[in-house]
Amino acid sequence: MGVLTELLGGLPAADAVARAASVLRESRLGETPVRSLTAALTVLLYADQSDRAARWCAAVANRPGRGDDATEDALLAALTAEAALRQGDVSTAEEYARAAFQQIGPGRWGVGVGFPPATVIAVRTALDRLEEAARFLAMPVPGAMFRTPMGRHYRHARAGHYLAVGDAEAALADYQECGATMARWDLDHLPGLVPWRIGAARAQLALGRPGAARVLADRQLRDPGLGRPRILGMALRTRAAAAESAERTPLLERAVQALEISGDQLELSAALAELSAVHGALGDPAQARTADLRARHLSRVSGTAPARPGEDELSEAERRVAELAARGLTNREIAQKVFITVSTVEQHLTKVYRKLGMRRRKELASLPGLRRGLTD
Repeated sequence: MGVLTELLGGLPAADAVARAASVLRESRLGETPVRSLTAALTVLLYADQSDRAARWCAAVANRPGRGDDATEDALLAALTAEAALRQGDVSTAEEYARAAFQQIGPGRWGVGVGFPPATVIAVRTALDRLEEAARFLAMPVPGAMFRTPMGRHYRHARAGHYLAVGDAEAALADYQECGATMARWDLDHLPGLVPWRIGAARAQLALGRPGAARVLADRQLRDPGLGRPRILGMALRTRAAAAESAERTPLLERAVQALEISGDQLELSAALAELSAVHGALGDPAQARTADLRARHLSRVSGTAPARPGEDELSEAERRVAELAARGLTNREIAQKVFITVSTVEQHLTKVYRKLGMRRRKELASLPGLRRGLTD
């Protein structure tokens, strides 16, 4: 628990992450207490390093000598769900959040009960399953939870739900309360805990107050502790929404660049969709279509949009061919590499273009999901 306490107490995030990584490396010996492991994983999440947190969650779950412990399994599942959510992998987040609830009942979570439902509420909201999210919000939680960081997660998720159902005033109140509490606890240097200013800015936009939204977004962008690309991308995307038309394209392009680095597929998809709309409004249909195709592809990958007819997921063979084509190989080179005929390559690519809504080969290179597969 020491490293988490130190981070919350003001230890620079880089130092806390280094110490957390040391704790997690020691876990491979199978003797590190569970509370120390979950604290170290939480440090990575609060430092906005959800990609590293996700990898370590898997490593901890599979460490040597690990026995059957329902509480430990539930904690790891909850942390895995939150890491996946912050990577925009909504399907995985939902799977692990559900597993956390199945391992132990709400009564055994104590003040930590806010963590799993917060993730579930955020997931169901992202999936536009708002009635299901509301059912989780109706679950009773101990008042003491709101006096802990877990309470910030819960309130932030609740605010997101309020915003989705059109109650921007209630959303703004929750976001502002998160900010007031984080300031009172001297935690405002950790936007990775909950990026309340970004949420509050979006609520102000929903209320028709772009000026107030700009102030909040600009304040987040000036934060010296911003550091990580995910929060930067979210702040730039929100600032773009509050900007004049001429400013939006460069802001969204910077947001896309940051979110590509962060790996948050959900935020990246939203930024690309907004960039597509801006390009369309400025009379650039080619750029608009490219951004739109990428946005729709990422929506399918993240699990926030069901596959439409003709756009189902690629088969393993089709994905491999698409990855090689995205790398720039010719059909003959692909055929030689994967030991199939040129005709088969052409058939696979025809199906790939149809499923992804594309017309030409060069568009494949614009899809992060394919680029991430190019490792050999």
